[in-house]
Amino acid sequence: HGPSSSTLFPVLYGVQVPVMTDVTFQNAEMVIAMPTVPQLLEMGCEKTGQLDKQGGLFSNQWQSRFFALRSNFLYYGESETSDSLKGAIHLDEAAISVHSEHGGKEFVLEITNPGAKSYFLAVGNAAEADEWREALEAAKVVVLRESIRSQEAERERAIIEQDTYERELVSARQAIEDGAAELAKAEEYFQWAEKELVFYREEKARVEKEKYAIESERDQVKSALEAEQQKRMEAEAEVEQIKTKSAEAREEMQSLAEDRERLEQEIARVREERAQLEKPSSEAKAREKAEKDRDRLDDELDEVRRQRGEVDAQVVELRSQLQQEEERLYDVEKEVESLRASASAAAAAAAATESVPAPSGGESAPAPSSAAAEDKFAGLSEKEVKKLQKEEEKMKKKVEKEAKKAEKKRQKEEKKRQKEEEKLKKKQG
Repeated sequence: HGPSSSTLFPVLYGVQVPVMTDVTFQNAEMVIAMPTVPQLLEMGCEKTGQLDKQGGLFSNQWQSRFFALRSNFLYYGESETSDSLKGAIHLDEAAISVHSEHGGKEFVLEITNPGAKSYFLAVGNAAEADEWREALEAAKVVVLRESIRSQEAERERAIIEQDTYERELVSARQAIEDGAAELAKAEEYFQWAEKELVFYREEKARVEKEKYAIESERDQVKSALEAEQQKRMEAEAEVEQIKTKSAEAREEMQSLAEDRERLEQEIARVREERAQLEKPSSEAKAREKAEKDRDRLDDELDEVRRQRGEVDAQVVELRSQLQQEEERLYDVEKEVESLRASASAAAAAAAATESVPAPSGGESAPAPSSAAAEDKFAGLSEKEVKKLQKEEEKMKKKVEKEAKKAEKKRQKEEKKRQKEEEKLKKKQG
């Protein structure tokens, strides 16, 4: 199969000729569906004529055919008025020669294409044979020129493509150089990033260590606060016990004061009876009775005095116990004050742990401030820091509240004790 109609017909027929539907070659003889011979002649040919052609599909006889040379093809048909052409001979690489005799004919043109059969055309005389040979050679020259022009156009296109390729190559080289520079920058950035990563890992480890230390310190502060709170509760319980014992002692002293008052009234009564008995009587029986009553009253008076002495001893003992209880109360108050101071110190220590230094960066990170360097909560989230501060503030307020409550209760008990002492002194006076 030969080239398609899209490459043949602009050369063969021009734009006026209808499009061919099929083109085939049989031994360099083109068999195509093409227009009539008159249409080909109308388009113009370099040379035409009626010649004898040797051979066909099934014989080697001479047949008269009408030949028309146009461009690099030699077309032939049965006659000048044939409706269609029989074929065409391609002349680009054809070898053209003239034989004086061949196959019983004189002055025969031989057209041979490489690898294809030869065509023999009987012209009739030498002059006409030379004209046909020159015309056919000229057609080959035209084709050669067209080929040269095509090659030049192809070379110019190749030069343009080469220039384009060289420009693209320069652009590609520039892009490669730019890419190498970008790659160098990227490698430098990656090295910096690796250093930063190492630094931040070390900083993270340090922050984790400080966080662990802060948590340990917070646990210690919490344990200390709980211990102080336990001591304070024990002290308050002891204060309550002392207050209870003080109240019991006051009640016993009040009871003893009442007994003393009762004994004093009994002594006064005995004295009155004795004074009455000491008056002179006329009757001995009355005197004897009076003597007996006096002895009895003396015994009762001695008993009252003895009981009064016991009461005074008990009062002295109770006063001593009260003094001891007051001293214990004073010691407990001092311990409460110590616990309050310890709680304040613990709260101050907890308040001092409210911040830790933020991690400082490598080459591009800003330097930390002096206040941030003292912060001990680095690594904790804002939520955890607020929660810890809230718990510490709550514990501090609770300790202060309990201390104030204990102080008020102590002052109240002190006032009550002073009133009881004043009341007891009044009774004793």
